[in-house]
Amino acid sequence: MRVWYNQGYSQTRDALLLIRAADPGVTLIASDSRPGAPVLEAADIAIVEPKIARDTPEGVADYVQFCLDFAREQRVDVFIAQRARAALAAARDDFARAGTKLLVAADAATLATIENKGDFYAACAAAGLPTPAFHRVRDVAGFDAALADLAAAGHNACVKPPYGVFGSGYFRLETAARLFPLLQRIDDRVLPVATMRTAIAEMGNEMPELLVMQHLPGPESSIDAVCDSGRMVAATVRTKQGNHQIITGEGPAFDLAARLVSAFGLSNLVNIQVKQAACGTPHVLEINPRMSGGCGWANLAGVNLPWLQLLAATGGLPEVLPRARETRIAVTSTAVLLPAEAENA
Repeated sequence: MRVWYNQGYSQTRDALLLIRAADPGVTLIASDSRPGAPVLEAADIAIVEPKIARDTPEGVADYVQFCLDFAREQRVDVFIAQRARAALAAARDDFARAGTKLLVAADAATLATIENKGDFYAACAAAGLPTPAFHRVRDVAGFDAALADLAAAGHNACVKPPYGVFGSGYFRLETAARLFPLLQRIDDRVLPVATMRTAIAEMGNEMPELLVMQHLPGPESSIDAVCDSGRMVAATVRTKQGNHQIITGEGPAFDLAARLVSAFGLSNLVNIQVKQAACGTPHVLEINPRMSGGCGWANLAGVNLPWLQLLAATGGLPEVLPRARETRIAVTSTAVLLPAEAENA
């Protein structure tokens, strides 16, 4: 079997190593636009993707065409799409005609909903899923009204943009906080309400949409799940506890993730984030329609998720699926030796 991962995040290298450990006979292909990307060193076949700008419809179409051509040339059996997912999902039939099974989490329309957090929260609320209270804001008047509404309901507030990864743009808001002390601990992601209000006013008509939301104070859990047309096939739950994390295979966060998978008809390997409200009930945070940075850590709890994703896609799942044993882990960083030609990449 020939399996291709296009450019993604750093965890792609971990996925390749986990698949190789499960079956050394799989030919692993990786592509990345950065010549020094560590994933290229881990692949059986590595290619540097052409520099194609994907910020225009023409550029997106060119990238999809590159992927189709490459899949044909390399006789790819399974293509695990990580960038340009929605555009590639729209071309699923073209890949099928080329003999390649394209793996994405959902169709193009569902991906568009998931990746816009405002649309996503609205869809979750409509489906009856526990969703934080939220407002879509573009000006100071909307910001003030949103804060008043949240306060009337007894909620503290936070803000985040509708698009973004790694928590970019997220801040918890505090009414009485002073800016200077907060800047000394900027990693806490807290800002005074007055500072955010000034920032919105400065943008004027250029202000993009901002979500003003109920802050969820409880523990956050990350669920990595292999799915098949709305059914959760295998999943693990990771919850931070101080300087370590606990991996389990059950619980309220697990159950909420299964409801989300069903509501959005998800397939393949996805990541779901949930967080407890003050009442103790987990609420929806987001769906990442791709594997997460910590996806590979589930292997320490007995669940090789990238390998199970491949088995699910090719009809090779075992009758008895592994279930995560409760495991406590700590995360460390390691270095990867790159070839000399990647020195200036």
